[in-house]
Amino acid sequence: MSGELRRLRAVERWVGWIRLVAVPFALFQVAISTYPGGSYELWAWVTTGIFTAGALVLFRLGRRDWTLAAQHRLGLAALGFDFAVVSAYVLIFNFEDASPIRQVMFLPLVEGALRYGIWGALAVVAASAPVMAVFEWLRQRHTEPHDYRLDYVTLQLGIEVLMGLIVGWLVWRLQGETGVAEERAGESERLRDQLGRRADTLEAANRCARALSSSLAVDQAFDAFIREVRGLLPFDRMAIVLSESGTAQVMAVAGAGADDVLPPGSGRPIHGTLLEELLRTNQTVYRKDMEGADFPEEEEFLELGLRSRLAAPLLQGARSIGMLSLVRREPEAFSQEEVELTTLLGRLVASAVQNIRAYEAERKTVEELRRLSAL
Repeated sequence: MSGELRRLRAVERWVGWIRLVAVPFALFQVAISTYPGGSYELWAWVTTGIFTAGALVLFRLGRRDWTLAAQHRLGLAALGFDFAVVSAYVLIFNFEDASPIRQVMFLPLVEGALRYGIWGALAVVAASAPVMAVFEWLRQRHTEPHDYRLDYVTLQLGIEVLMGLIVGWLVWRLQGETGVAEERAGESERLRDQLGRRADTLEAANRCARALSSSLAVDQAFDAFIREVRGLLPFDRMAIVLSESGTAQVMAVAGAGADDVLPPGSGRPIHGTLLEELLRTNQTVYRKDMEGADFPEEEEFLELGLRSRLAAPLLQGARSIGMLSLVRREPEAFSQEEVELTTLLGRLVASAVQNIRAYEAERKTVEELRRLSAL
């Protein structure tokens, strides 16, 4: 539900309560008033009856959940009803010269400002001008020396204009501040959701890093790593490639062509490959579409039906030791959030990869020493 609709419903329900409170007050005032001859009293009671019935109907209607357009129509009808009732009271009680009956017109004026700001208040002033003119014409018939006082009319209308400007401006200012507060609350909600998503993402990335650190044996560690990554970042092919003495050495690979195209343990010169560019910039590289094969290994990926590629550096301090590569069959398959997540993942798993590489090097050294010892 929009903020404007909430505001209109709140105004309608509040005015509905005020209208109900005004009913017994109107009954009391009509009952204690002293009427001259004629049908003044009859019309006063008829107007009060209409006001009572209308107040009950509008109160019931104001409790319903209307659409924005219907709520606007209901508010306009309610304002017109209140203005008509107040105008009727003003004209009926024209015989009370000492009574401040004109000031009752301030009620629909404030209501108009509350609903529509300054323009609503000025519209009520314009509508009340003929009512005040007729009221003064009726009043002068009952009051000596029976002259028409134009200054009475202009004074009433002038005060209405000033009051409408003040109340309308306050309403607009309040609406503006409310809009700013709602916008800030919405922004706070979005930031909180974003922070929550980032916290979840960080936790998932940490799980992947812990999975890779769960064992120093490459096969076991990589199998655990794949299980975690598949649930976080779906892929058609994934590989961890390390830089060793000018060679792009494939540490582990899974997915399409894992046994045929750059299998685990294979290597090739690093010159001209995507890894070379990544080591130079230390920045994640996103190849939205490998069509055209800017790097030699991409020709093999295209033959496997793979189109988009995302490679994040494995940063050990400020230096890249390799890359984490994710490949998908569809072009432009990675979102910006997935790019950021892969970059974070590359930073987190770098230490685990370095530990595994060091362990593998020492294991091979130990095996070689055992072989030499046996000889």
